[in-house]
Amino acid sequence: MKFHEEYEEVLKIMTGIWGDAVVEGQRNNIVLQILASVPFYAGSSNPMRVATSCINNYFLYAFEDTRKYFNHQPSDDQDLYSRLSLLYVIPSGDHDVIEKGRILLSLIMLQDHMADSETDMMMGKYNPVASGAWDYNEIRNDLLAKASSITVYGMDDDFPMEKVMNCAYWRWEK
Repeated sequence: MKFHEEYEEVLKIMTGIWGDAVVEGQRNNIVLQILASVPFYAGSSNPMRVATSCINNYFLYAFEDTRKYFNHQPSDDQDLYSRLSLLYVIPSGDHDVIEKGRILLSLIMLQDHMADSETDMMMGKYNPVASGAWDYNEIRNDLLAKASSITVYGMDDDFPMEKVMNCAYWRWEK
């Protein structure tokens, strides 16, 4: 990853907040890596502040005690980016780079919904793919087309589409 030193600094900060075991379990998480690098690729006015905030929000979203507040709800169905809106806040920088990051995160989220469809239905957990509110293939194809229309040198190497399409959104390792 291009911004490795900055990523390590943010992880060190997160260790002080969330603890070593939690942070170390997430070190290789592509979602964290995207959240940390997009502010730098986009040329945000304060990329460390933005990266730190986004990664802290990820831990808040994924933490077992707070996850229920951030799970997908039917009210999130109308806007694909609704659930990402508090997680992915990048107030300045190159709009195309910021959009590419949002698309990558959305693809990961969509993949996770698809992978969890049966389990979520059995557990009574709302899932927009399982409920039929989201057409997985239509949304996936649209996101892939949008992603391929935006080239971000370096970022495309750090996060190739094959890697993005083969991971789960809330990969929370302990």
